[in-house]
Amino acid sequence: MGFFWGNLPPAAGSFTGGKASREFSLCPKSSALQCLCVCYDGIGSLFQSPFGRQAALSLIEQENRMETQTRLGNRYERIYTQLQELLPKSRDIVAHMATAAALLHHKMPHYFWTGFYLLKHELLVVGPYQGPVACQVLAGPEGVCWAGVHRKETIVVPDVHRFPGHVACDSRSNSEIVVPLFREGGSVWAVLDVDSIRLDAFSEVDAAWLEKITRLLTPEP
Repeated sequence: MGFFWGNLPPAAGSFTGGKASREFSLCPKSSALQCLCVCYDGIGSLFQSPFGRQAALSLIEQENRMETQTRLGNRYERIYTQLQELLPKSRDIVAHMATAAALLHHKMPHYFWTGFYLLKHELLVVGPYQGPVACQVLAGPEGVCWAGVHRKETIVVPDVHRFPGHVACDSRSNSEIVVPLFREGGSVWAVLDVDSIRLDAFSEVDAAWLEKITRLLTPEP
């Protein structure tokens, strides 16, 4: 038994596996999801057994996830290249943050709120952002943004409603990622905060690229 998946037009071919070579047809083109092409061996298909069906669907899901993450990384790479070209046009850090927030927000479909909070006088004060009206001040120590400041690391929250002390500036937000920004000496001076209306919207790919992007944003001493 063999199978093949892909967004391909109808075609015919043969699959060699085990003791025999079997004929198979590639799936019709799918507009949204990849489809599974199953080889029949005269006894039945892979889908005749619940175990086989689950294994096949698991493989499809894994393949789709990998392709999605690849496309996501490619999109971040293009944004990073754009920022490298745009940011040198100004030396003002607020202009840099505003440009980064706008570009990220309008290029990433899973973003709902995108912006910065600046650490000022032991408070996190909202800076440039895109999206619905934000909390102007986060007093702390609760919330995902303050967790990023205290831990000095990127915080990915798949479900904000399960995060202890979560500060809900907008009830529509369901997942969140916070990336701290560092001065040359290693102290945190701001955080990049991104919310999504989707649960579990952010991955290691988001984290790695946002960390790389925020390293482009360094305030003058």
